[in-house]
Amino acid sequence: HRNSQLVACRPSAVMAPRPGTLQETCDAHVNIVSVEEAIALLQRAKAGEVKVQVVDVRSDDEFAGGFITGAQHVPFADILESEAAEAKAAELIDTLTASGASTVLVHCMYSQARGPAVARSLAAMVEAKGLHLEVDILEGGFHSFLNKIHGDGEPAALAPGGA
Repeated sequence: HRNSQLVACRPSAVMAPRPGTLQETCDAHVNIVSVEEAIALLQRAKAGEVKVQVVDVRSDDEFAGGFITGAQHVPFADILESEAAEAKAAELIDTLTASGASTVLVHCMYSQARGPAVARSLAAMVEAKGLHLEVDILEGGFHSFLNKIHGDGEPAALAPGGA
């Protein structure tokens, strides 16, 4: 299956319960991107048409259970709750812009709280710095992405430890 290359996960991470849908709580400068749009965006990035960086803000344990291929792991606590949070966010933005990324796609498990909070924070910082970096949030988070990729009845390509 073409999309199975987009995710690496352990079997236990495949089917988790899902809470309600993402509410329209993001600021205007954060785009809410559906799973289908994200898959298309990642395929365009793989083809070299755009430069996208996925930022996964889930915990270390959640990330170890599986992740979107190529995702940069930056735990929520590091970017919003630590003493060095602002510096960590600025470092992330600097890294993204230096890499030539035009879009950052942020997600947590369900994109209900952690992901949107990080996306809003990054978008505000990008805006304050006058940078040209689109900040997106993955609607439904990793859970919805995983279910879309592996929910079609085809065998999933699973890798222990998400590698």
